[in-house]
Amino acid sequence: MNKEEILKDCKQQISKMIEDELTLENITEVFDEITTYQEFLIQLKKLPVENGSKEVQEESEKPSGHKFSRQLVGGFIEDLRVYVPESVVRSLKIENGDFITAKQSDPSGRNMYEFGMVHRDSNPTERKEVNYAIVEKKNNMLVAETKGEHGLENIKINDMLHTFLLTDDDIQHHKLKEGDIVDIAYYPNRVENAKVCWKHWVNESNYQKPQKSSVYKKNDSVDEEKEQSSELKGKHVLVIGCEPRKHVFREEIEQEGGVFSWAEGIEQEERLSSMIKKADVVLILISFIRHRASQLAVDVCKERNIPYSIIQSLGVDAVIEGAKNPTSEQQSDAGSKKDEVSEKDLLTLQKRFQSS
Repeated sequence: MNKEEILKDCKQQISKMIEDELTLENITEVFDEITTYQEFLIQLKKLPVENGSKEVQEESEKPSGHKFSRQLVGGFIEDLRVYVPESVVRSLKIENGDFITAKQSDPSGRNMYEFGMVHRDSNPTERKEVNYAIVEKKNNMLVAETKGEHGLENIKINDMLHTFLLTDDDIQHHKLKEGDIVDIAYYPNRVENAKVCWKHWVNESNYQKPQKSSVYKKNDSVDEEKEQSSELKGKHVLVIGCEPRKHVFREEIEQEGGVFSWAEGIEQEERLSSMIKKADVVLILISFIRHRASQLAVDVCKERNIPYSIIQSLGVDAVIEGAKNPTSEQQSDAGSKKDEVSEKDLLTLQKRFQSS
């Protein structure tokens, strides 16, 4: 009997139950029985019986794969004793319990493998992960106590504020520094053993400004020409929001010749307005300040005709570009281009804090 014949028989049985047996008194029992048929038919659909032995043979030739066990960082194929790197786990979206292939790719015999997904059979695990944690420096130690997944917020575990102390091993392995963005994995019953499992390569400044032709003719005047050609030279640049990366923005803006200032976005309206009015260009990190502050900043900039950019990224490139080519209405007729988030910037925060 093939699948279609079995299905036809089941349909007849279900119809008979509804027409001949269903009453107001046994509704629950009849539908429980129908649910049993439903589960049976779902499993029937998966069975390779449609084309007889040929389909069974083709099914048996499929790779069975190896069960994957998730760890804090990466994971293992236990029966092969093969480690699966975190980068592979993320690219293939492998979860605990999934079945994957591992083909040795180095003919010299070294433990190098190509991995592939066979089928998903994910099982829950106690492993937890904090995404987009911001590395900060406190008392000469690198820690993470805020995250930027949905706007800047404090890290909490079991509804309690928590600070991760980053280990020397993680700092050296990932070359961590203040302002970096990382994911941190932990087990709730062993939080002190947490590990940095991923570092997001937010686009740090690699901006190369075109040089004047004289720079290439006179080697001894390179630094002078560079300084003279900076579009931010002498400009007062106010950045609003994202205190953990303040020092990164300061360094890059000052290297471009700008005068850096910063506001948190929670200042009294009079003080924040005063800071904005002193600026030549204002950068509003929209994901890290409350709506009230962002609206105030935009209103003051429009009132005083101060160029501004609304930035949705943590990347230095986006901040520098926003300072040099403000996206405000006042600059639109000057041919300024829209603020774009680099493809390398993996941290685009799309949700802003709601007004309190």
